[in-house]
Amino acid sequence: TRLCPTGCPPVEPGPGPGLGAGASALAHRAYPSSPPPALCPQKYSVLLVLTDGVVSDMAETRAAIVRASRLPMSIIIVGVGNADFSDMRLLDGDDGPLRCPRGVPAARDIVQFVPFRDFKDAAPSALAKCVLAEVPRQVVEYYASQGISPGAPRPCTPAPTPSPSP
Repeated sequence: TRLCPTGCPPVEPGPGPGLGAGASALAHRAYPSSPPPALCPQKYSVLLVLTDGVVSDMAETRAAIVRASRLPMSIIIVGVGNADFSDMRLLDGDDGPLRCPRGVPAARDIVQFVPFRDFKDAAPSALAKCVLAEVPRQVVEYYASQGISPGAPRPCTPAPTPSPSP
């Protein structure tokens, strides 16, 4: 079995219910069988996951998140409904670093879990504030870990306007 740089076995994408299938696809994107293409140093992705709390394969999901913790990305999980979200809270990593089944810790905390039910009577801005609360820190941590400093502001160049046809 080929191990990824984290020491966790690779997770192949595949169909399936719950967050595990999404995490599997995420892991495949993070560490495909062929060498990964060079990442654009100025791109950062945020994956939004809406879930009812069901995790089809917690070990697979943890391994995928540990691998993704080395990528320029954050994962926001919003729990909907009245399910038991204890698995989502574990993935959040607020109580200590998330570890893959082999015990390798995530390089950084990239998951923010928010139960929607806590905000059903609140202003939409309260949910947005909570959902996005950790993203700025996660972005800064990623770029600092890669030794990438903020680039100089680029001038905004408007797109050329096509000439009207005669």
